[in-house]
Amino acid sequence: DPVDLAVLFAGLGGLLFGYDTAVIAGAIGFLVKRFELTPGLEGWAVSNVLVGCMIGAACAAPAAISIATTARMIVLVCMISSSFSVAPF
Repeated sequence: DPVDLAVLFAGLGGLLFGYDTAVIAGAIGFLVKRFELTPGLEGWAVSNVLVGCMIGAACAAPAAISIATTARMIVLVCMISSSFSVAPF
């Protein structure tokens, strides 16, 4: 059923957004200490991460339509997420 699928993906999106928020909350103390951020810059850093989440979500639908197969999408997501997880190091 398309409605069930939409609900599943909406729920997954909410879960991932909550995970991103928890990661930001855990990392912001280290960022403030490392880069000596003022409260204004701290807010700027947090808001930019959330803006990045919105941009990523907006780009996900056209990318999914263009890729069109589940197996390719899974491989692509794994490749992109693994490359971004090692990028800071």
